[in-house]
Amino acid sequence: MLNFNKKNYISLLVLFTLSLNSFAETGLSKKSAPNLAELYTVKTHATEHIRGIEKKLSATDEVDQEELLVEFAQSLLYYQVRHNKGKNEKYITSKGVSSLTANRLNDKVSKNPYSTHNIYRTALNAYKKASKLSLNKNKIKYTRKLSELTVKIQNKDELIQVFDELLQHSGDEKGTYLAHIDYADGLAKFKDNAAEIQFLFAISLRNSVDGVEANYRYANYLLENDKPREALDVLEKFTFEERNMYAHIALLRQKIMHQLKMNTPEVDSEVKTLRKRLSDIPFIRSMSKFTVNENKSPQNILDISTAHAYAFAHNNEGDDSRGKYANNWVYGRFVFTASLINAAEVVYNNARGEQRLGRIAIAWAIRNRATIDMNGCDFYPGAEGHSNVEACRTGTPTGPHPLYTEVAKRYSCVVHGGTITAGASHSQMNDTHVNLNELETSGIIWEMLHVINGWIPDPTGPNYFLIGVHPDKDFSTGNPDGAQEWRDESYCAKKHLCKVNLGSINGNLFNQKKYDSCKKNESYSKYLHFWGRNPNYSTLNVIVE
Repeated sequence: MLNFNKKNYISLLVLFTLSLNSFAETGLSKKSAPNLAELYTVKTHATEHIRGIEKKLSATDEVDQEELLVEFAQSLLYYQVRHNKGKNEKYITSKGVSSLTANRLNDKVSKNPYSTHNIYRTALNAYKKASKLSLNKNKIKYTRKLSELTVKIQNKDELIQVFDELLQHSGDEKGTYLAHIDYADGLAKFKDNAAEIQFLFAISLRNSVDGVEANYRYANYLLENDKPREALDVLEKFTFEERNMYAHIALLRQKIMHQLKMNTPEVDSEVKTLRKRLSDIPFIRSMSKFTVNENKSPQNILDISTAHAYAFAHNNEGDDSRGKYANNWVYGRFVFTASLINAAEVVYNNARGEQRLGRIAIAWAIRNRATIDMNGCDFYPGAEGHSNVEACRTGTPTGPHPLYTEVAKRYSCVVHGGTITAGASHSQMNDTHVNLNELETSGIIWEMLHVINGWIPDPTGPNYFLIGVHPDKDFSTGNPDGAQEWRDESYCAKKHLCKVNLGSINGNLFNQKKYDSCKKNESYSKYLHFWGRNPNYSTLNVIVE
């Protein structure tokens, strides 16, 4: 053991030789990857890329195929929106089409494997197989895509078969919760009354804020089925403080009360105050006034989903804070900046199925990484203290809000791993594109907004860190005792000797503190696990491993 203060030169050597973090610990991938936004502008280049993934799948053992299968499916769907958009093909059912096997990826239902229907069918087969591989690890995954794609090919029987099989696996609470939601959503699109049963199952698993997505979707479902009073009963479970956080809940409640011709001065005043509160903060513009016939669905400037799932490459330039639309507002039911949307996408991709505490913790980890460095212990690409951070912030567009350009750049660089080109690949945070409607419906974009503004405390630090409401416009302060990395499994952080194990979130969070009690083995857990900077790093003994 060497004393840090006396042996600075050896400590520096230790820091140099310790490896970079990976994935959730967010080190950059060593493998180079193409810029997919540029690559997919040419149809032949896109098909070559897809065939390359297909070739890798053929040469990969089945147990190791999950990530490639998802990458293959997402690449096909990216091709669809880039090159088949606008072609109104008649969707047909998949009767007679065989399931995806390890070495046969495109079932020949027509001569063109890149027709709209064939793309949806092949992508669905890929997600089905990836889902089965995930079940082997006791995880229920890809439920949103499984629901969407069975609807796109108009096959209700397959929707039922897929989800009935998934819901036989009850070991993954988060996955089960999402499976009920997405099953319900698919059934609702087929006008099947069994959707209500699935919504009620999802709601039964969570309280109102932990299950905000299930409650909001169910209220909308009831409203669409001419049951406004029942829909209002669902929303009344949210307190005034909770409605003040989840603006979409407050606005839907107001809409229903107007529709029922109820006495509305109180709810109108509540929404007016909420609108005023949101009118002078970064990342969102003042909401438009309520109209009783307002049914506009959120749309991105470009409705392009991402490809390349695990070496992440955000390809939707319509909401990419590095792209040509970065300085524009993104319009939906609400009006947001691209940098807020991108940060919310990371939380959605990593924590959609988590309880609120887990979602908030990941949002704070993003904020902490954007605003404080690791005290010399480690460096995350695009984050405060990394060597590429200045170049990234210089090369990133300012965003549409002139008062908060620095904040927008900080968040953009963190969530995109220090890359400054839309479509550039990295392996830091999962910034896969998410439709704006999903970010609003899940409530995650509102949670991210509250974290950015310091309106909700960081649950990962031993001392809950809360800046307060409008603290002199200071949005660039992080929690030095909070998390900067996480995984959905128990793990030992790289360079753990100078980090703090903050424990896991499963409705509660504990702080382990001891940097030297790290278990080397990683094991699956249904909880989120967090690590942060050790504020006393300069006084620690550094051990050569």
